[in-house]
Amino acid sequence: MSSLSTLTSILSLPNDTTTGVLATTFATKKALSRTMHPSWNPATSNIRIFEYPNDVIKYMKQNAAPKQLLNLMQCSKRFCHKVFPYLPVQDLTADEEDGWCMQKLDNLWIEGTDFDEIPNGLWITGEFNLCGDFPNLLPQILPKVAVIELEQLFLIDQEISCDDLVKLLSHGSVKYIHFRSSTVRYGNGDVVPLDKILEILTNIPEIFYLFDLPPFSLEAAENLSKVIVSPKLVEFSVIAHKEEFNFGLYKKFIELNRQILFDTVFVDDDLEDDFIEELEHLNAITLQNGLNEYAPHIFEYIGMPEETRHALYNLRDEYRKLHNTE
Repeated sequence: MSSLSTLTSILSLPNDTTTGVLATTFATKKALSRTMHPSWNPATSNIRIFEYPNDVIKYMKQNAAPKQLLNLMQCSKRFCHKVFPYLPVQDLTADEEDGWCMQKLDNLWIEGTDFDEIPNGLWITGEFNLCGDFPNLLPQILPKVAVIELEQLFLIDQEISCDDLVKLLSHGSVKYIHFRSSTVRYGNGDVVPLDKILEILTNIPEIFYLFDLPPFSLEAAENLSKVIVSPKLVEFSVIAHKEEFNFGLYKKFIELNRQILFDTVFVDDDLEDDFIEELEHLNAITLQNGLNEYAPHIFEYIGMPEETRHALYNLRDEYRKLHNTE
């Protein structure tokens, strides 16, 4: 069961704690330490929670990490709160110009213009959007977030601190991240290079850049085979102008990571003929190889023959279906 459906169903359960407080024995303390460990799973544990004294139950309710608490609530109604300490929402959008809005699990919307009024303890289960002309929204939102289990994270026109991005991702999981004219920077203002970004986004299956693809570091450019790429990365997509990045290095990186589906779109309307010929050659190789163990690599450009585009899209769709990555 997904966390979204679990949260939806479990929040309506009544609190069913029993009365009376018993002394906490050494055995109970030992069981408590095991239960509070991050690796503990109530579904496979032989600890009988209904035998815990009330003071232990109270301590566990107050100190469990969010996902631990959800597991405990699934295991016993004794762990249910009269008021759930987190606010589960499907979607959160923050825009400097339009304010913020969020959709709760019951599909009702909450909105406002003052970012300080965003509720604390957010548990975001669907989509998180940061956008607008104000380039540094994440530090204002981050203290409000408790858990993320995102299908999609959109960062649009943002200047993002590397530390803030790491903190956000530490709150949970993201399946798809979209950078649109957004740059991740170190504390000294330097742009975080692409090889370091890939180390930060280690558990994200899909990465998308719409402009401002960061360069590789000098160290990585000397030996791209040493760039750490997560085995969980399935697709990497870029839409950009040709002059925005070193295509030679990018092409070598693609060749070294044939298990990843790369989709690269050039939006220039004045590409040189020899560069178009190179893209056509790369696409021809992909189509000639057909469906195999390696992911297809697609290079699109303005004026590209529609027959070629459709053939590449069909091959991509077949690959996704074969590897269950649709």
